[in-house]
Amino acid sequence: MAMSTPQPDICDHPLIQADDLWLYVSDRLRSATVDLYSAFLVAHEALRIGRNGYLQAAWNYHLSISGLLQIYMHCLTARAFHADAMARVAEEWFLNDIHLLTESRRHFLADRLSDGGALVSNQQFLQSLSEMRTAFDSLPDDDGPYHVEVFPWHYAAPERELLAPGSQPEFRRTDAVDSEVEDLIMKLCCGKWP
Repeated sequence: MAMSTPQPDICDHPLIQADDLWLYVSDRLRSATVDLYSAFLVAHEALRIGRNGYLQAAWNYHLSISGLLQIYMHCLTARAFHADAMARVAEEWFLNDIHLLTESRRHFLADRLSDGGALVSNQQFLQSLSEMRTAFDSLPDDDGPYHVEVFPWHYAAPERELLAPGSQPEFRRTDAVDSEVEDLIMKLCCGKWP
């Protein structure tokens, strides 16, 4: 019998809390004990809380390309799930946080940031992401991070769902939200992270 993944403790440090949530969701996906939509809800909370690490000066953290890539992929995942309200929030985060990116080097996402919100629906860019996903094992490490390395990782391809709606079964919501995920989100929102 597989061991269950314990819920992360609620703490008052946004970066630790976000990391704990990412570990929790990746462990649950790896053990196939949570559906993708429930994992997406936890990912939303991890991003929401983790952003405090670079938005509040007290935490002395800086937004990196991988952090902005996480937000971008969350935009795509929300759109793939037709979670319109969450997509709007994620797209607002993406647009508001672009100017906070401190890492300056050539990168497939960073090079396109001047496109702003249009990047979320740019079919040509989504196609290039799909191609990168296919070729991921042969891509040079120095050109990363890649979108396959952030949620939803290799478990789903939101860019492909947006290119061909209905083509990716992972984005068909058929299950109720996982009760443990509901409980965790309630604890986060009613506790230190309203």
